[in-house]
Amino acid sequence: MTQQTVFKNKALLITLCGEVKGVGFRRYVWRIAKTLNLKGYVENIQGKDCVNIYVEGEKSVIDEFANRIMMNKVYRIDYVKMLEKMYTGIYNDFTIIKCLGEEDL
Repeated sequence: MTQQTVFKNKALLITLCGEVKGVGFRRYVWRIAKTLNLKGYVENIQGKDCVNIYVEGEKSVIDEFANRIMMNKVYRIDYVKMLEKMYTGIYNDFTIIKCLGEEDL
């Protein structure tokens, strides 16, 4: 990984709360991330009506990803927190992390 690659890439941890559990929201996020060729994961936060999304990729593509999620008309989002993280490049794909006891999606 070159220094130039590191500077044009970023990582973002997004926490979203609202009507995002049990309604296909993680699959929705997964489809957008896969379409944009981003890496990372989406997971439910146990005990809360929230999900965490960790995403890595080019800055402009991550901005597009965040905009698409926030502009959705299907899922109600009441709370959003976005934290920039250190880009690692360790993820090879974007995945849905299942909860304990959850069946295949």
